[in-house]
Amino acid sequence: MTIEDRALHLLYHLKDQLHEELKNPTGLKKRVKLTDTPLGLTLKYPQDPHFYDTLQDIFYDVIEDEKSDGEFIIAAKDILSDGYLSFDWAAAALRTISELNLKEPQHIYKLLKKVYDLYYKLFKILLPSDFRFGKYYIHWGIIENRPLLRLLFNRALFFSNILQTSTKARQAFEELIHLEPNDPLGVRHILMRLYLKIGFDQEAICLAKRYPSDHGPFLTLGLVLAYFRRNKLQRAFKILQNRYERVKHVIELITKPKIRIPKAIDNLHYYASGSREEALLYYKKQGEAWIKTEGAIKWLKAANKKIKNAQAR
Repeated sequence: MTIEDRALHLLYHLKDQLHEELKNPTGLKKRVKLTDTPLGLTLKYPQDPHFYDTLQDIFYDVIEDEKSDGEFIIAAKDILSDGYLSFDWAAAALRTISELNLKEPQHIYKLLKKVYDLYYKLFKILLPSDFRFGKYYIHWGIIENRPLLRLLFNRALFFSNILQTSTKARQAFEELIHLEPNDPLGVRHILMRLYLKIGFDQEAICLAKRYPSDHGPFLTLGLVLAYFRRNKLQRAFKILQNRYERVKHVIELITKPKIRIPKAIDNLHYYASGSREEALLYYKKQGEAWIKTEGAIKWLKAANKKIKNAQAR
């Protein structure tokens, strides 16, 4: 079996089991519960705490072709007999499949989307009957909730990075940030990039205002660019001036005529505030929005010069 065959085998069986599970929503809600507590909704499901780790080990052995075909079938059945209701495993497994180096990935991506859609349908069944955003929250601080939030986050990333469907990705990230407004996963930075890409400038402004203490480059320069696009240049300049020390290294980089992005930035997961790595990552993720906005970089260069001259006096 090729790695594509193994991924397809897992996905088809996962899809079939989810279909069966969804036929009996009452039974599902008895096994997996989102319970309302004073701290928000809390996920409860009957897995052993070490179950996820064991399942993950089996999955990587299977998908990385370390077993014979016969062993693969047995191991896959072990995974799928219980694992599909372990949201943490599902989140890791589906993301791993989406990131495999496949020769012809489109069929797998189509199937992967169906599986994500089934998990989303399962999630909606678990919600209280009177659920609405703003009334109920699923907080990351409650450890039991993290598997579900990871699964929803990876679903949104799949729409954004793999399928590149801006509308679906936007909706998925917006729902996630409403479920967990504290946003420990950094959804607001991805949403800002999406809003600027599709021209949702007012939404970009509102998003930045929801997180007034986040002075990092993604929200600050996103807000500045959104105001520039709406011809509110004084507001844009004032924000830039007030937060200049936090973003000046990014401004210096993106106003250069030629910028070379190292390949290592693609695998960057951690960086220091104010570092060149942060500036390069910003440029890679959000630089295109500045480049494609007529006059934006010219204005930013002039604003940068004005602020530096004022500081030098």
